[in-house]
Amino acid sequence: MLFQHKRPHKGSSSLKKSLLAASLIMALPLGSYGQMAWAQSGEASDLESQIFEQVFKDPTNMLLNFKLAGAQLQNGNVKGAIGTLERVLTIDPENNEAQFLIANAHLRLGNNVDARRMLALLLENPKASDVERQQAEAILANLDRQQRRFFITGSVSAGGGIADNPEGGSIGNVALVSGSIGEVTDKSANAEDYLSTAANVNLTAKLESQRDETISIGLATSLKDYSQYNAGDLSILSANTRYMRGLDQGMLAATLNTARIHVGDKHYLNSYGAQFNYSQTFFERWNANTNLGVTRSVFKNSFSDTGTSSEKTSLKTEASVRLARAFQKFQLGGTFKMANTSAMDDKNSKESLGLSAFASANILPGITTVTYDIDHTDHKAADTNYSNDKRKDRRHTLGVSHVIGLSSFNLPVGNETRLSFTANYGKTKSNIANFSKYSGDVALTLTKPF
Repeated sequence: MLFQHKRPHKGSSSLKKSLLAASLIMALPLGSYGQMAWAQSGEASDLESQIFEQVFKDPTNMLLNFKLAGAQLQNGNVKGAIGTLERVLTIDPENNEAQFLIANAHLRLGNNVDARRMLALLLENPKASDVERQQAEAILANLDRQQRRFFITGSVSAGGGIADNPEGGSIGNVALVSGSIGEVTDKSANAEDYLSTAANVNLTAKLESQRDETISIGLATSLKDYSQYNAGDLSILSANTRYMRGLDQGMLAATLNTARIHVGDKHYLNSYGAQFNYSQTFFERWNANTNLGVTRSVFKNSFSDTGTSSEKTSLKTEASVRLARAFQKFQLGGTFKMANTSAMDDKNSKESLGLSAFASANILPGITTVTYDIDHTDHKAADTNYSNDKRKDRRHTLGVSHVIGLSSFNLPVGNETRLSFTANYGKTKSNIANFSKYSGDVALTLTKPF
């Protein structure tokens, strides 16, 4: 059979860009946005067979080859996709989209040497776009860092926003005291703007082991400064040490941390905690994450006329399970969580259960996430300052966020500077009028990782 070389179809550009976006998602590390991995499905398997027959009849058709590579990636046939894209390079040796996709496919298979080779060719390719070059350099820098015994990572961020009801006023500014409901005039529920800053730095050491093991120490600080509500200004200084061990398609982490928290100009509390986290990917499209934690909170100031700081000092144990499934362009998941807080005074002791659902999508440039949370809390004893009934709260929270890389104007890669938008609205319904309240927050944050 004679094969004729055919010019790429005009429609191939959008398809290759779609494949390029998919490869970026596929190549990101576990626990990042990369959990939205390209997933396999029965439909993709049938599609791969159908397109393969078309390519067999017309092997130099660039559009068909890229379609086949897309179906193979979607079906989890990464090695097959590499072979298909290598055929594209025999037709067009300087095809930058194929080079980038091949490099990311090798990364997915753990073939770092072949990935480096292809990324080096991409950087030398005059057809490569500025975005492709930036992403290739970021991937190579990350590979270099992984080879070092010691490395430093971190980030700095600055932003601002508007918080609705930062003082925590009750709905309608009403409160129940001594059996009667009245208006509380000293608890306003006005919106107020604020500025926020944060920074963290981590020193990580790779352990001499046959396994992928690291241990790190980190420092972090954050500040939230309201324009008028000075009593709500929040500053946190924290430190942690973490052990991480890579497993087959998974990750194990254990963390110890401590934090010192100031509210306004007063030392509010110190916390000391330990967390255990296990994350596992299976069937190439599912990810499960289990987290166990315990936190000791030592309060230094109660900010209340109805109790002392020592009454709030508590020990909190918590557990959560998160399950997520990735699709071609989006990810769906949910979390179940439970916690128990034992305080020095039973009125501050409580149990809580929570459910949350989320959806993340790479449809718009960047990544958009929508979350919905429901938390129910039962207090173990009544606070007689407000009521003889035990307090029961139920809180609903709706959140939307969008993150975009400012170099690629798409999903952030590596140390790319990113801009984040977040908006949250929450409403708490309580059987005690004082604690039925709402809150809202809209913010923009600029972050530079290093």
